[in-house]
Amino acid sequence: MSKLTILAAAGVGYVLGARAGRERYDEIAATARDLWSSPTVRKGRDRTRQVALRKGREAGRAVGATVSDAGRRIGHTASATVGRDRGPDGDAQRPDPDPTAGVTTAAASAQRSSS
Repeated sequence: MSKLTILAAAGVGYVLGARAGRERYDEIAATARDLWSSPTVRKGRDRTRQVALRKGREAGRAVGATVSDAGRRIGHTASATVGRDRGPDGDAQRPDPDPTAGVTTAAASAQRSSS
């Protein structure tokens, strides 16, 4: 076979295959459109949409409640911690400085033993 014959056969096969492929595609697309618009499928789509919306709302409320409870607990913990660290006048208390800070080891030992 010559190159020209092979090339011509490939061209004819491509054209016929593309035409047959397009026709089959159009058949499948038409069947899918008919199925999608059928009353049974439409009813199922509507029911699925309603269930999804209801479940989404329920999940949103549950997440909101959980986040709200967590925020409330964090707020109470923070308030309790801040209140514990404040003196009677409301100012933040600082820990007493180490009386032995900056004192040599021998002097610190003497000071500790005298306390």
